[in-house]
Amino acid sequence: MSVNHKLLNQGYAIKLSIRVWTLGYLSIIFNIITTRQENIFYELLKKVKSIYGYCIKNNEILGISSYRYVISDGGSLYKENGQIIIESASFRGADKYDIIHSNITTNLDFEKGKIIENDCIWIGHIPNHFGHFVLSLVSRLWCVDSFPNNMTIAYCGESIEYISKLSYVVDLFELIGVSIDRLLRVNDGDILSSVYIPNQAIIENYSSNKAINNFFEKFSKYNSEFISEEFVYVSKSNQSSGVFGIENEKDLENALVKKGLKVICFENLSIVEQLETWGKYKNFIGFSSSAFHLGSLLNDKNFIIINRDKSLSSNHYILDIFSNNRCFHLFSDLIESKENKDFNLYCRITDVEELAENFIDAIKSSIDGSLLPTRIDRKYKSASPFLICNDSIGEKISHSAVATQSSTYDVDEGKPREAQGILSGHLTGSYQCHTNFEDNPWIEINLSNLSMVNEIRIFNRNDSYDLFFRFGRFLILSSDDGYNYREIYSGNNNYEYSGSAINNPIRVCFSEDIISKHIKLVSVGYGCIHLDQIEIYGFHL
Repeated sequence: MSVNHKLLNQGYAIKLSIRVWTLGYLSIIFNIITTRQENIFYELLKKVKSIYGYCIKNNEILGISSYRYVISDGGSLYKENGQIIIESASFRGADKYDIIHSNITTNLDFEKGKIIENDCIWIGHIPNHFGHFVLSLVSRLWCVDSFPNNMTIAYCGESIEYISKLSYVVDLFELIGVSIDRLLRVNDGDILSSVYIPNQAIIENYSSNKAINNFFEKFSKYNSEFISEEFVYVSKSNQSSGVFGIENEKDLENALVKKGLKVICFENLSIVEQLETWGKYKNFIGFSSSAFHLGSLLNDKNFIIINRDKSLSSNHYILDIFSNNRCFHLFSDLIESKENKDFNLYCRITDVEELAENFIDAIKSSIDGSLLPTRIDRKYKSASPFLICNDSIGEKISHSAVATQSSTYDVDEGKPREAQGILSGHLTGSYQCHTNFEDNPWIEINLSNLSMVNEIRIFNRNDSYDLFFRFGRFLILSSDDGYNYREIYSGNNNYEYSGSAINNPIRVCFSEDIISKHIKLVSVGYGCIHLDQIEIYGFHL
């Protein structure tokens, strides 16, 4: 096997260390000592630079909620008063996405459907797409062993007759101990008399929870006792439609076979055969695909994934946050986009031999340590103002902050008036700070350190209809030093008065990175500030 001539021509000093490595037959491991810091394949295979979506790691203990007499509509469940049960909804956290399939508010018809008397576990929508189905399975059924093995599993989506024909759905349910006979389709208007709703362990393109470790334990049993170190190319070439297709992938496969790689098309295999095949090998390379979702569940694998562009899908990333998998996410300039009505994204490899050579370079670099697993420093931001009301968008960085205000109300009404009350950490429904009546009153929060501010929540007093609307138009200003400020938000109090101590906050989520040490809230015009709480979420830098 000859040394890659491109490396020699670029002035690299190369020290060769030859040992046997299973990469087809025999491979030479290159310990590269370079005169530059770039990866050896830096020209054509590059590390991804960003992530599509979010990648929140959630270590909280997930709960299971129980409800009686709820109604189904559009893929979610609603209480008798028409309020959505937020944990029953499906979310996708990529930019501009929020709740999918259902609305926050809707017109419900309690006379439309049937009453389901069975005790049910709610799993929501069953997608008819392999990759999304794997994620939805992990998301809701992390707790399946906590329930009797004959309890009804309620879902929405295609008919049970249709789902029964999707072999991967039937097989994966069976593998986690769920017979397809337990499934019950719930239609819009149906009323569930008793239902248990597991919190989601995975919110697509947004977050994952440590509860997915339950699935790693279930699927790791498919790993062989003797696992081959041979690299396998994960083929997509037999797909006739889907999300991502490559026009001349067969040519690439032929080139890789000549270089000693094994090629496997997982779509040709049953689910059990797929799992057994994932279990035989440790090392895989291929274009981004849903097949990797299933492989990830076996844990302790090495994946080199070639993405369609410089951004990787966070669904790949969040599935591996809690795993022992080592994932290398790369992209190539040797891929050009094309039109194909059967694929959402379609491309063509412009130089097959060159890309195959790059693949081999990437494999060598992952082995010798010059290529490290991908780590994305993606700041955690709220994907939607509706997204799980109490989730922590980063950390609550205001709890140890210091608050000041433009003045302190002269009249003692037996309630907190000083600025620091705004950060007490609990809601009263009334005010916990109060300025005098003046022009443009303000309250400022000193975070002590420069911080990434992702979200600000303002809880208005909620004990009087007239006093609630004293807080009207407002500005939010930011400063690094407490002297020079810039406006980062302008808004109005358009929220409904509820009269409840636990009221909905005004949620201000930022689309750009806000780096700040001082956050100042200004009430525009003549008046006073008398609020219940302010919370700021983000990260200290």
